Amino acid sequence: MPPIAKSGMLGMLSGAGGGGVPPVFYRELIRKTLTSASDTIDSGTFDASKNLLILGNFISAGNIKPELQFNSETGTEYSRRGSQNGASDSTETSANYIDPIIYQGGTGNSILAVTNVVNETDEEKLSQTQACYSGSEGAGTATDRTYFNGKFVDSSNDITSVQYTNTEAGDFASGSQIIILGSLGGADTVWELIGTASVTSGNTLETDVFTTKKFIYFQAYIDGAVGSGDPYLRANQDSGNNYSYRVSNNGGSDYTGVNQTYWQNYGADAVSPRFIDGYILNQTNEEKLAVFQYCDTNNDGAGNAPERQESNGKYSPSDLSTNITRLGFYMNTGNFEKAELRVYGFD
Repeated sequence: MPPIAKSGMLGMLSGAGGGGVPPVFYRELIRKTLTSASDTIDSGTFDASKNLLILGNFISAGNIKPELQFNSETGTEYSRRGSQNGASDSTETSANYIDPIIYQGGTGNSILAVTNVVNETDEEKLSQTQACYSGSEGAGTATDRTYFNGKFVDSSNDITSVQYTNTEAGDFASGSQIIILGSLGGADTVWELIGTASVTSGNTLETDVFTTKKFIYFQAYIDGAVGSGDPYLRANQDSGNNYSYRVSNNGGSDYTGVNQTYWQNYGADAVSPRFIDGYILNQTNEEKLAVFQYCDTNNDGAGNAPERQESNGKYSPSDLSTNITRLGFYMNTGNFEKAELRVYGFD
């Protein structure tokens, strides 16, 4: 049985962790946190797991570009296809790394990278990565984003270690970290259900205050009443100009928002409910970075293809020691018809 009881609209909508395994069913395999600046973060050896979820927080000391390797293999066993800021795909083959395309400049800025891996022993290892680059500090600067798929062509061995190597002139600063999670078996899940909310009317869907966690994962199902506007996502009930984002709709060119009063808005009406999920890096004394995606029904029936959105963003409170302890969606006009929000976290 699942370690967390689930019910309601989101009870069956927990499969966003990659490889068919919901993130809430992952246990921690190993973590590595740098105590001094370095060009390498090596997880060390962990037990093989069919599904891996790799969470990376890379803090810049000068320019950094974290490139992914497995099992300390440095030969030409990697390839990648990806997009930077919504541009056309680029590819790299017979490479020494799975390359995230762009770098983070400056000092003290951060990258959030979320990578899912299917770790089949006798097959090439496939991965998907979403990354959010903070850019210069403050909500006046939009984030950068990359989305890329990769493969590691070793079809004889399980992945049992992960390495990130910096190939730019700077370093990973002290505090940079990778955490490796594996599909649950023989241990408790690392994710804790920390906040829930459910409404069938009104213009507010928000959790109560929850305990601060460094990593947050949320899921929301939103259906607006007839004539409703857009629900905005905010942290800590903060409606100040403390958010920025970068967004692509249906594979289109990115657009950005800076000095916004919300993280992102999601249109919703009575015939177009949406499923939204996202990961948030809720690090004390850093801007809060996030990657989001959603699926929009786009009218009932199989004759209407759903719509999609990939986005990321940051929350830049005036005091960066302020952590996120509440999430909420707020309808711009009109009301929710039905909506549910579930929030998970761990340190």
